[in-house]
Amino acid sequence: MPPALLSILTSNRVFKIGSAIKGDLTRLKKQFPQLASQSSFATIDLKDYAIQRGAIKRKDPGGLDALVEKILGKYLPKDDTVRKSEDWEARSLRDDLCEYAANDVYAARLVFEQLSSITPIDHIQISSPAGTRVALLVQEEGDITAYGFISSNQPKTLNGVRVQVPTKSRLVIDIDLVVTPSAVAILHLMPRNNSSSTSKTNSGAYTLGQLKNLSTASTFPLVSSINLLQFDHRNLVSGDIDLMTFSI
Repeated sequence: MPPALLSILTSNRVFKIGSAIKGDLTRLKKQFPQLASQSSFATIDLKDYAIQRGAIKRKDPGGLDALVEKILGKYLPKDDTVRKSEDWEARSLRDDLCEYAANDVYAARLVFEQLSSITPIDHIQISSPAGTRVALLVQEEGDITAYGFISSNQPKTLNGVRVQVPTKSRLVIDIDLVVTPSAVAILHLMPRNNSSSTSKTNSGAYTLGQLKNLSTASTFPLVSSINLLQFDHRNLVSGDIDLMTFSI
């Protein structure tokens, strides 16, 4: 691997942008020993980027061709005979392979630039600091059902509910104001009535009102999916972050 390319790939100041970009970089790690010790890369996945800006839903397809059609209103050819060609390993690439690769890079940049012009949806990230004021939604893009703040305590599990999951999509929040007591705390399942079993089952979930009544403090902890959290606009102060970008 050329030293200049290696420097770009390992830099945390240059963001690598693409569709399913983490998978591409994982394959590069396996192929090039110089990257084997690299624990992480600065990446921006275009599907996640589009979701954060409300351009698509999480259930929508997120391949580059789908994003080009949705975001740019254009068609990006993805011929399987070219994409899966064994000639990608050749030292000198055919013209159609070069065109395919160039179109991917150019399309990824255009999609990123178009999405960057859209204001992000107001959702909390896994990296949001403890103490950040949040609003809890009854469902994704639904009504606010409670207010609280991100807890400083983020254990592996909380009262039998897993917090640290592989998708890094859950946070513990401390609720201090319940708007809708009847709203269901989806992840907090009631224990089975059968006393011989110590496991949790999907026999029903607690409501926010029930969890509040179970607590003796002025706040109570709740495990929430991140996509059900947004900033508490009553106290929100936001800032801008500058990013350097690079497409592969």
